[in-house]
Amino acid sequence: MSLSKTALGIVALALLAAPAVFSASPAAATSANSFPTSGIESGPLPDWKVFGFDLSTVPDDTASLAAFKASLDPTTQLGIRNRCRQDIALNPFRYSPKVRDFCWAR
Repeated sequence: MSLSKTALGIVALALLAAPAVFSASPAAATSANSFPTSGIESGPLPDWKVFGFDLSTVPDDTASLAAFKASLDPTTQLGIRNRCRQDIALNPFRYSPKVRDFCWAR
């Protein structure tokens, strides 16, 4: 069989198969991409999950938050700075207003 007849046969086969491919229902297409959302948390993360300690005992003013942050050891302060720069600055509404204030308190 010549090359042009082979190419013509492949094109004809593709044209015959195309209606079967494009006739799939939209429901079938979306069910393949669906995933459970039960593991996705809604709303801000609880304060104790963000840094590993609870901020509820610290008053909600900037000076108290800054004083509490300054009382922590330097390694923890570095971890807080990194978390604030990487996670909280990029997605601030995933965190409570108190966590955001804690990050930017000086």
